[in-house]
Amino acid sequence: MHMSGRHQRRRQIHLLGTHGDMSKPAALHLLQRFLYPGTTAWMHFLRYILLALGLGFLLAGIVFFFAYNWADLHRFAKLGIIGGLLLISVMISLSSSQLLRVRRWFLLAATILTGTMLGVYGQIYQTGADTFDFFLTWTAFTLCWAVAARFPFLWLGYISLLNITLLTWLSQRKPELQTLTALFLPGILNGIAIWISLRWPARFSNTTIPNWYLQILGMAAAGFYTLAALNGIYNGGDAWAPLIYSLISIQSLIFIYFGIKRHSIFWPALVGLALIVVIAGALLKISGDAFMMLAVSLFVAAAVAGLVAGMALLQKKWENGAR
Repeated sequence: MHMSGRHQRRRQIHLLGTHGDMSKPAALHLLQRFLYPGTTAWMHFLRYILLALGLGFLLAGIVFFFAYNWADLHRFAKLGIIGGLLLISVMISLSSSQLLRVRRWFLLAATILTGTMLGVYGQIYQTGADTFDFFLTWTAFTLCWAVAARFPFLWLGYISLLNITLLTWLSQRKPELQTLTALFLPGILNGIAIWISLRWPARFSNTTIPNWYLQILGMAAAGFYTLAALNGIYNGGDAWAPLIYSLISIQSLIFIYFGIKRHSIFWPALVGLALIVVIAGALLKISGDAFMMLAVSLFVAAAVAGLVAGMALLQKKWENGAR
């Protein structure tokens, strides 16, 4: 049974309060003590939020500083400022005297500053590098930090860099590829990232992978798969289309199996929503008149209602099985 500890405790307190001898005030006391966030939890949350906002505003200020004062700064001053900030971020991230969460956030800041420094260098010396070269270099220079870090936010940022690098490579170096294939490849990249995230950190770094991290990658993969399928419906495919559709179907089944194994309705619901969008797009491809628009609207409403009802029944079945 893969149920979160918080959800399991809530179910146990609810059962004791409903079918046991526990009084309502005692149940509320347990809920407030073990489930509802208290002062300590809110302070912990605020520390993360304020630190993230502070670093975000600082990095935004650095970028706007260079944009506003670009013409008035000497090239060595530009490189010196951004290089000094990068060095400070790296030193803080390596300092054992700082809290671990502070070091992780500064390592993320160093990753972003690396891209800023590359952009400044490219603008000063006019290296002639295109967008793909820029993101490829950025991705290569921050690979070690992403591998060594035990920070899901940094992993998510690095995977975003990989997606952008792949998309720029497809648009600038492989324009002859069909859009169906070009949209399918980032979906596969995010699917592989999910598999690596489930295998590598748990085995080598003893890092717990948060659900939100996996769900963001899942939404990215499902989004690219959905766009690829819709593009194939409207614009046609190539010789690789049957293989791509097969792989998308297999990945969708893996998502459903993963959700059932973990007792998480997110994954089958995600596949269900993607399927609804694809079917609606196929219907609109057949005809775009008023009657088809009405039929598609009714189909989407009925399908979403059925999906919600099915997920609710599935969740209820899992909860009853946990009693």
